[in-house]
Amino acid sequence: MSQYLLSMADLMKNTPQETEDTKKLRRWKSEFALDFKHHEVWANKKRQWEKFYDGDQLSTDEKQALAARGQPEVVINRIAPRVDSVIGDFLSRRVMMRARDRGTGDFEKARYITEALRYVEDQNRFDEQEALTVKNLCIGGQGWYKIHLEFDFLEPEVKISHRSYNDIILDRRWRRIDMKDAKRLWEHVWVEIDDLIELYPDFKQEIESSVEMVGEGFTGPSHPGQTWTGDDYAISDNVSADTNDLEVFLDKGRKRIRLINVWERVQKRIEFAFHPGLDGGVVELTKMDKQEISDFHAIYKGAQVFTRYRWELNSGIFIANKILEETLDVRPHDSDGKFPFARALGKVEHETNLPYGMVKQYIDAQKEYNKRRSKLLHKTNTNQIIMEEGAVIDVERARKEAAKPDGVLVVKPGKRFEINNDDPNQTDVFMLQLSSGEIEEVGVAKEFMGNENKVMSGSAIEKRQIASDKMIRPFYAALRAARRDAFGIALEEMQQFWTSQKLVSITDDENAKGIVLNQRVENQMTGEVEIINNLRLGKYDIKIDEDIETPNVRNENFNQLVQLAPAIVQSGQPFPIEALIGASDMPGKQDLIAMITAEKQRQMEIAQANAMTAQAQAVAAHAGAAQNGQNVSPNVTGG
Repeated sequence: MSQYLLSMADLMKNTPQETEDTKKLRRWKSEFALDFKHHEVWANKKRQWEKFYDGDQLSTDEKQALAARGQPEVVINRIAPRVDSVIGDFLSRRVMMRARDRGTGDFEKARYITEALRYVEDQNRFDEQEALTVKNLCIGGQGWYKIHLEFDFLEPEVKISHRSYNDIILDRRWRRIDMKDAKRLWEHVWVEIDDLIELYPDFKQEIESSVEMVGEGFTGPSHPGQTWTGDDYAISDNVSADTNDLEVFLDKGRKRIRLINVWERVQKRIEFAFHPGLDGGVVELTKMDKQEISDFHAIYKGAQVFTRYRWELNSGIFIANKILEETLDVRPHDSDGKFPFARALGKVEHETNLPYGMVKQYIDAQKEYNKRRSKLLHKTNTNQIIMEEGAVIDVERARKEAAKPDGVLVVKPGKRFEINNDDPNQTDVFMLQLSSGEIEEVGVAKEFMGNENKVMSGSAIEKRQIASDKMIRPFYAALRAARRDAFGIALEEMQQFWTSQKLVSITDDENAKGIVLNQRVENQMTGEVEIINNLRLGKYDIKIDEDIETPNVRNENFNQLVQLAPAIVQSGQPFPIEALIGASDMPGKQDLIAMITAEKQRQMEIAQANAMTAQAQAVAAHAGAAQNGQNVSPNVTGG
């Protein structure tokens, strides 16, 4: 027994011990494998939704079955036009994003914050990023933005970019839309080995050894002699972690490695002490050691201690066998530890908690429609021949001639020979109409797309447009919330990193004026330097207003102004012709408005000059009359 214990001790002594980095890598790999497996359930469904949107709506089995029956492959894509109409309608809506001071609710006080947000929106060409996100949302049920910093000649710039829903994996346990209950978020991408070595030359050996896979697992330098398989992963939440490392971390055929960037939220406990004798009244105890805390309580007797919790966001980049980069507390200014991502979330399956968009609800109706169209077309173009044996000399030739519109057949006298054109029956036509109606009912009606039903009245068409609009409003609300979240994080980054004086201007708005942020000016009274438009001061909320800007709505607004014009003129009030021109679609209207404004200004200056001249003449006449001894009223000011 003693020899056995001795041999076990020697074995443990010679077994390499795991380092903290190795333990962390194993934990990250375990969690990523579980989250990846959960994500793949959604990804498999999403691939079908993408195919149906692209018009690839027949499976291999369905194509083989149609070919065996001689039935044509018919796909009339009713999904893509509806999704595209929703995307176009959303992008046509004019958005006004404004910052509001959280304390006073005043928009004007936060005007320079609004201009800074508009500058970020303009620099990132956010309309293009939003177009990609809304498409991802409509098809897959989620769209992503990433907010990060880039340095342009040492000047920090806030970047907001679209991220494909294929590259983002969220903690499988999330339930809240704002992701505040998620512990981890993963961004992953396939990278060529040579490119990865170029990025991380110090880890060349680890990167090259990561592709030396063996069987179902792999042997890495961090665990010499040990093979990792799916059984090594912790299983929780009824999600199996039995996955192949070759599939998750390595594309051996193309010699690519999955590079994974993880953001992990860690909850921290913080203690504060309050005492009237403290400078500022409050001090943090968490940063003190035991002796310092004891000394503090000895000096400030009766200090009140209270506790709060904050989230710390840590980040790491790793491959299958090595952590390449790690950063702790990447956003210390954010006590919520938010991920640097914003998500537009569509609908969610209650049982699986997986998102989905508009396409899913069309799948069954689209399948039915394709099958009915194929069947009707097949019956229309198919002839059946009923004949007695010996009615024709060559049966195959008779079959080919019967299929021709001008075919000629020679039939033996006295023999039965009939050609049956199997026209579609009423049931087939009814089922086709039913499937077409189901597509209209489950989502966007054709009236919303601009394809009005001529049989319906204008009121009925408007009601169907309103009904369709109500069905897609949740998607629009999700996109607006994602915009607000993205620019909220961007504002936090601006307040943290935009500390120097900065001139911002909006390039896509001719009327917008540049504004200087963090402008240093000298106080003439005290001689001290003050900061105007200081970004770091204050807390702000972002409010988003939207308005539909389509030709129909613009024409309606223009017509309403035209109808109001006579009433305004009759009331004796001047009619604002500039407003009427601005509401029109005439080309060069801005130049015309500028000319009218300039002419009005010139006429006003002329009128003021004439008034001043008349007043001077009146004063002069009054003075001359007084000198001649005439009785004049001292109140006369004009001729």
